[in-house]
Amino acid sequence: MIAWRNFRARHSESVPKVFGKIEGMGPLAVILLSGGVTIANPKNLVILLGAGSVVGKQGLSAAPLALTLAIFTIIATAPFLAMVGYLAVGGTAATRNLERWRQWLLRNNHLIMAIVLAALGVVLAIQGASAPLSGMTV
Repeated sequence: MIAWRNFRARHSESVPKVFGKIEGMGPLAVILLSGGVTIANPKNLVILLGAGSVVGKQGLSAAPLALTLAIFTIIATAPFLAMVGYLAVGGTAATRNLERWRQWLLRNNHLIMAIVLAALGVVLAIQGASAPLSGMTV
């Protein structure tokens, strides 16, 4: 449903609120905000729920789930950290490149989210459909 909504809005010029908030922030604020943005992102929530489901099925304690969340957050915030580092060492060329990338992301945000959410939906649907079959012997 969310994927379809994003696909239908693929030509929209609307800007996600988070881009507007990040735009005027300094590097430290972006680094601190990136963790929350990563966890609150709809596609990341689906992935985290799937990981939680797998950990829950294994009968493991909360520690592996917390470790999974921490590792996922570190990996998912890597692009934010890379951009801050690139901006810090790249000078005006980095500023120009990052602005071009930002404009491209803004223009294609809805389409990117539609593709990612649709792919996650297909994967989760296949996993859900195959779950009853996994216990059967042929």
